[in-house]
Amino acid sequence: MIMHKHKILSHCGIQTLMSILREEFWILKSRRIIRKALKTCTVCKRFDAKHSEVQAAPLPEDRVRDSATFETTGIDLAGPLYLRDGSKAWVVLYTCAVYRAVHLELVTSLTTDKFLLSLRRFIARRGRPSIIYTDNGSNSAGSDQALNKVDWNKIKDDTSVSRIQWKFIPPSSLWWGGFCERLIGLLKTTLRKVLGKASLRGDIVLIESTAKRINWPLGKVVQLIEGKDGVVRLVKIRTKQGDLLRPIQRLYPLEVSSPNDGDLRKLIEGPTICEKVSAIFRVIPHR
Repeated sequence: MIMHKHKILSHCGIQTLMSILREEFWILKSRRIIRKALKTCTVCKRFDAKHSEVQAAPLPEDRVRDSATFETTGIDLAGPLYLRDGSKAWVVLYTCAVYRAVHLELVTSLTTDKFLLSLRRFIARRGRPSIIYTDNGSNSAGSDQALNKVDWNKIKDDTSVSRIQWKFIPPSSLWWGGFCERLIGLLKTTLRKVLGKASLRGDIVLIESTAKRINWPLGKVVQLIEGKDGVVRLVKIRTKQGDLLRPIQRLYPLEVSSPNDGDLRKLIEGPTICEKVSAIFRVIPHR
C-alpha cells in the first residue's frame, strides 16, 4: 500500500507521503516504516544517489604566493545595467586573485575595443598585471588576439613592461573562476539594494593621467608659443619620440635639482618666463 501511494504521488518524499496516508490510515511508527519502504524504490535510489567525492586540487602557485596587489588578476563581467537613454552598460570586474582587492569599470558594449579601453583604464589606475584569469568569452579571446599584434618589444623598451600572460578558463570548468563569480554575486546584490530599478546616466572617462608618475614621458621645453595677448599658454616639448605641442597645464616640473641648475623652484617661478625654456618637465598624458 505504501509503495502504491508512493508511485501514484510521483515518488514523493517521506513527509508528503506520510501526510497523505494519514488522511485514510493511522500507521504506528509511520515515519520509520515509510522510510524503510522507500529505500526499496529503485527510481528514488537512482535519483538520490550521491556522486563520488574527489579531493580538491591545490590552488595554483600564482594565487597563493606573495605578490603585489593585482599582479595576478581575475576578470569577469556583470550586467547589463539600463541607462536613461535606453542603452545598456556592463560592469567589468577586476579582482586580485591573492588579496581579493576589487576594481570596477563600466563599458557600454561587449566589444573587444571597449574591453581593451577598460583594461587600459585599469592598468593606469592599478598597474600592469602579470597574469590575467578570464573566461573564454568572445571579448576576452578577441582581446588576447589583439594584444598579440602589439609590438611588445618596443613597449618593453619604452615602459619597461613585459607581456601579460592570459589564462583562459575552460568552458566546461566554470568553477575555476569561482573567485570572480562570488564577487559578481556580491556586486549584483549591492547594486540591487542601492539602485533598485532606477535608470542611470552613463559617463565614461578614459583615465590616463592617473598613471604612475614614473611612466609620464620626460621632455624639455624648447620653445614658448605666445598668444595674441602675449601670454604663453602653449609650449613645444622635445621628448624621446620627437617634438610635441602641449599646454602648460599638461606639464609637471621634474622634482630634481643640481648645483649646475640651481633651485628648480626659483627656475619655475623666476621673474621672466624665458628662463623656463631650459627646464625639464614630465608630460602628463592626454585624458
